[in-house]
Amino acid sequence: MLIGLATATLLLLNGRIAGISGIVGGMLRRSPGDLGWRAAFIAGLFVAAMLAGMAVFELIEGRNRRKA
Repeated sequence: MLIGLATATLLLLNGRIAGISGIVGGMLRRSPGDLGWRAAFIAGLFVAAMLAGMAVFELIEGRNRRKA
């Protein structure tokens, strides 16, 4: 759901479709004025993955604590 929200927001605000290869490629080309939102989008992907991993870990640990 968050990926869809991020994609829709990017489309509405920048008129661009979120394609990871295009976003990273744009960072390497150093397009003027584009680096900020591109870096924020990539950072958001990593942060979302870390938060999801932490949530799954807590769910698994919570189940293990209840069993013990």
